[in-house]
Amino acid sequence: MKKTIAAITAGLLLVAGQAVAQNNSATVRVGDRVGAEAGASSEFAGVPIAVLFVGLFTWGAGKLVGAKATLGAATVIATYSYFPRLLELLVSGAQVLLLPEEQITGRASVSLGAARALDPDTASTALMAVLMRVDVFTLWVTFLIAVGLRVVGKVPMSKALVAAGVVWVLGGLFTFLTSGLAG
Repeated sequence: MKKTIAAITAGLLLVAGQAVAQNNSATVRVGDRVGAEAGASSEFAGVPIAVLFVGLFTWGAGKLVGAKATLGAATVIATYSYFPRLLELLVSGAQVLLLPEEQITGRASVSLGAARALDPDTASTALMAVLMRVDVFTLWVTFLIAVGLRVVGKVPMSKALVAAGVVWVLGGLFTFLTSGLAG
């Protein structure tokens, strides 16, 4: 793991060094390949809000299956379960640096899931949003929610998995609704 982080850091420093040598900004160019401009948004800006919503969804779904977790404990579960999202950012960043520019058409093109197979120009925004939920990292987060509910909520794993599935569906509905409003 340390070697991987060192390699990614070295790659980012190399790109930044080349940008300084060429007197331009590679960070803007890399950011433009994936999403909004660096000044317009940040991947980290919405994380606390997302974690609060996931915590609320986890608490509600846990109550449906009889978990003894409080809202605060459910938010802690959501916070710890969000760790794979940090790895997702590293994996996506590495893909942005390594893949040719024409292969990167948006966030879905660097995801490790079902949405990667679709063309974002022809697929509906809502379909892309729903399929973005079927990826390795989202499913990993969902499983960690189940483990957290199992341990903290003191419910059998089968019930914890049902509650985590409810959280996954609620997250999908939220994503679907917000993407439908956006376009």
